[in-house]
Amino acid sequence: MKTFGLRREIAISPGIYINCIYLFSRIIFYIAGVRFDVSRLYGLDQIVDPLLLRERLFESIYYLHNQPPLFNLFIGLILKIFPQHYAFVFHIIYIALGLILTNSLFYLMTKMGVSTRISARTVILCVVSPPCLLYENWLFYTYPIVVLLLLSVLFLHVYIEQKNAFYGFMFFACLAFIALTRSVFHLVLFLTVAALMICLLKHKVKQILLIALLPFIVLLTLYLKNYLQFGCFSASSALGMHISKIAREIITQQEMDVLIQQNKITGIVALRPFGELEEYQTFLKSIPRAGIPILDQEYKSSRKPNLNHLAYVSLSEKYCDDSIAIIKEYPLEYMKIVSYGFYNYFLPSNYYIFIHANRMKINFYDRIYNIIVYGQFLERFDPMDFNYTKSIIIHGFKMLLHCGIFIFAAYCLIFWYSISYLIKCSNERNSAKYAVILFIILNMTYITLVCNAMEFGENQRYRFLTEPMAFVLIGVMLNDYRKRTE
Repeated sequence: MKTFGLRREIAISPGIYINCIYLFSRIIFYIAGVRFDVSRLYGLDQIVDPLLLRERLFESIYYLHNQPPLFNLFIGLILKIFPQHYAFVFHIIYIALGLILTNSLFYLMTKMGVSTRISARTVILCVVSPPCLLYENWLFYTYPIVVLLLLSVLFLHVYIEQKNAFYGFMFFACLAFIALTRSVFHLVLFLTVAALMICLLKHKVKQILLIALLPFIVLLTLYLKNYLQFGCFSASSALGMHISKIAREIITQQEMDVLIQQNKITGIVALRPFGELEEYQTFLKSIPRAGIPILDQEYKSSRKPNLNHLAYVSLSEKYCDDSIAIIKEYPLEYMKIVSYGFYNYFLPSNYYIFIHANRMKINFYDRIYNIIVYGQFLERFDPMDFNYTKSIIIHGFKMLLHCGIFIFAAYCLIFWYSISYLIKCSNERNSAKYAVILFIILNMTYITLVCNAMEFGENQRYRFLTEPMAFVLIGVMLNDYRKRTE
């Protein structure tokens, strides 16, 4: 086994080496002032009122409609089991997720034939990155999703390589857990992956159907529950409000007034989405009551709006109808806003408002990493300044320097390499490496296209979901290059 020497007489295995680097980096960042952030537990729209999670957990999870249930179930269980020390427990769990991410990355790359030296260095470059550190220190579902995505890739590789049905089941279980946590990972994506698996492994059709059945049933049950209870066949009822963030950027007030006079829209998009119920009185005949706290309370205990109130289901539908009508009316303007979203997508993902305070604690390191690894040569001081993003034509070359030039170049190389490999090695499509590359590129394509088509403002956070998978393919490419040049 190859080792890394700290000195000639001292050698350690690469597995121990990367874990030591990971733990040492967390100690250094802690000394620098980075702290695990649970301060938004009571404020984030995506998290159910913690008082309800403590007192009426399973009722609240069942009637949850604006978010998939798994992350809130996780939070609720920790709050109930550790009512006083929940912050410490969350922190320990997220550190454990970081160790899982570190070791899964290394194990996966070595299983794909990447040398231990390249694997270890690539893993270290990933796990000491500012985004990896900052999202690991924020109580939100972004980091768990990243770990689950990587675990799904690992389980897929082991399943095909070892022909063990248990790992195949774990692969589909991870996909279900992801879909039960983030609504953007739709049931359709789950079925698409299952269909691709059947196409790749035609001799295992029956086994694939069996191991995918239980995760599929669990996921389908959520969709059917939401359809029967709230009329939306989805893991979340909030799609309309999300799309309206783009629609609001497309249209002026004067243009909106014309569409209202033509009865093409109701005009609800003039109001900010995810607002308080009293802001929508014009669009609500009455405020519905269900006799269930999570559906009836207009505010959380923190006085933030309770977006799981029953009224938001119909409001989101109105937002969706208006947004689609506006996009149809102004398709070129929509494409322009999407292009701005793509620009934001390639910003370093550590530029995000909810991790900003921790980022400032490591600002010097953050800048050095962004310049050397991400190719962001000018700092973007306010990534949420959308007017600046939309002035790309005016600022021109300066805007490119604010973006992650190396990120964009790396993703272009990854797509070129992956598509070339999939075409050139199509006769090896039942191999583990082929399946892994196909699965990674499918997820990266899906997240890039779908998220940018429906989001304007947080695009770089969506890209972080793909970053560890991108590091895997970077390691594979570097290893192939090394072999060709030797």
